[in-house]
Amino acid sequence: MGRHRTDPRGLARIAIAVAGILAALALLGIGAYALSGALSSEGVGSTAETQTGSGNQPAASPDLTKTLYVRVIGERSDLFVKQTGGDILVDETLQRGQYFTTDYSQLEVKIGTPAAVEVFENGKRLDLSKAKEDYSFVVSQRTTQ
Repeated sequence: MGRHRTDPRGLARIAIAVAGILAALALLGIGAYALSGALSSEGVGSTAETQTGSGNQPAASPDLTKTLYVRVIGERSDLFVKQTGGDILVDETLQRGQYFTTDYSQLEVKIGTPAAVEVFENGKRLDLSKAKEDYSFVVSQRTTQ
């Protein structure tokens, strides 16, 4: 006599295959969500934002006491800011009235046209009147005791 199958239609095999496909899709979705969170440049308790204002006034009242505040008061300036040893927070040309602010603790900053911006480090205005084009400096967050 021939072989006798307990599941002549193979429904169990189909059910197992569908469950495997659904499990794989769920894992891919969870992995994509986790990866997007890992690649996000925002850390816990830290923020970075670029705003556009009209004329010489920023769009909102920024907190000048953050680690770094850069606002374009001239026509435009290139701005590059990255966390020391980490993510790039901004790499773009800001126009008059736009500003960038962040509260990350260690930053590397490069300003294309220092005469066209005002910069505040931990609430204190920096004098960049004698700084040359593509001026670079490091900013550290003030520690409170």
